[in-house]
Amino acid sequence: MLIEEYGEAYGLKAIVNRCGVLTGPWQMGKVDQGFFVLWAARHLYGGSLRYMGFGGCGYQVRDVLHVADLYDLIRLEIASFDAHAGKTYNVGGGPEISVSLAELSELCVQRTGSRLEMSSDSKRQTDIHPAAVAFNRRVNKLLDTGKINDLIKSRFYLASGHPEDRAVQENIFSAG
Repeated sequence: MLIEEYGEAYGLKAIVNRCGVLTGPWQMGKVDQGFFVLWAARHLYGGSLRYMGFGGCGYQVRDVLHVADLYDLIRLEIASFDAHAGKTYNVGGGPEISVSLAELSELCVQRTGSRLEMSSDSKRQTDIHPAAVAFNRRVNKLLDTGKINDLIKSRFYLASGHPEDRAVQENIFSAG
């Protein structure tokens, strides 16, 4: 909203991409954002996890956007900037690439073979919506949805055979 108001006030052209949860190379998982990478990292390198809010069962759903897809979108927008200037897009994985924490836990177990004991906290003050999934029909017209990275590949970049990254990632994520 700030960008839109600033652009209007000063006559600047801008495109606003309102992104959901990002994942992919070097997205550093944190509890309050980047949960996707955090979940994969804890299954790979150890540490604890817990389901918070909405009964503490991991049922909240979020969509996931790979940074490569965001990059592709921005390149398309820049290539035809005037056609998109002044527009706001919801950008995310949409319903096709969404997951609950419980589902993500099972996918992590399947991929890593590591099952973590999950604790739970049924109440969490900051939870607003049990599901947050981008309604991204407008942006899908720009970006070939067939190109969106496969959900499991997006989730498990950390485990994908980049040995030069693994030592650094393990040091960051195993702190716990």
